[in-house]
Amino acid sequence: MNKLRRLTSAHRPITIVVMFIIAIITIASAITDSQQAMSPQTIQPHRSSPSVALVSSDSELSGWVTFYSSPDNDPPGSRTITYPGLHAQAGGTGTYDDPQTFASAHPKVYPAGTKIYVPRFQRYFIMEDLCACSHGTNHVDLWLEPSGTDSQVMTCEKALTTAKREETIIKDPGPNHPVDLRPLISNGNCRVP
Repeated sequence: MNKLRRLTSAHRPITIVVMFIIAIITIASAITDSQQAMSPQTIQPHRSSPSVALVSSDSELSGWVTFYSSPDNDPPGSRTITYPGLHAQAGGTGTYDDPQTFASAHPKVYPAGTKIYVPRFQRYFIMEDLCACSHGTNHVDLWLEPSGTDSQVMTCEKALTTAKREETIIKDPGPNHPVDLRPLISNGNCRVP
């Protein structure tokens, strides 16, 4: 019995060293996995977005593009969004790093945090809101920064929506697309590209 205790005591340092080596290997493996997940072509989701990485692929889609703003938001007059992530409320400048909010009725097609680029407006948008969009799965409702009276903003929303309705939408775009930062509405004056 004393021999068994001595043998066990003698092996404790070896057991501790083996456990230490296993821990180091596990940590090294986790670091390697983390570095692979952050490769240059992977866009990491924002802190409040779903924990799914989106890969930049410039997928070209065709869908309806409509607009909404604070006058026809829910609740009316607010900037409230369903999926606060990059923004706490609807907004953005339209650049790759600060895309404007957009809404979709199809979070399976456009999960929260998905970026799109709309060539006609030369702006990036990010899915942060739900809408009652009813014109197909690719229908997107783009946030229009309000500037003017509610009726001027609503008139501009209608003017920016094309008669044919179908437009090119680039899902998961890269950062290389041109950006036009001129406001689509300013003091009630609508600029239709």
